[in-house]
Amino acid sequence: MASLVIRIGEGRSKSGKILDHDTHWYNGTDKGIISAMADAKASGKSIFISRNGSAYKEITLKELSNIKE
Repeated sequence: MASLVIRIGEGRSKSGKILDHDTHWYNGTDKGIISAMADAKASGKSIFISRNGSAYKEITLKELSNIKE
């Protein structure tokens, strides 16, 4: 099973500089995905995912909802 991390907000740069203090991270479980979708809708921030520790990739809310299904 692939490890999935969802980030709502800009997070940190590669050098560790904080870009967004209100960034939230969620795991790839159904509950985590639902929480991430609600947070993204409420905040309007960008959505990023990382699979198996790879670099974060920006996705849309629709793509995030497809992951859950």
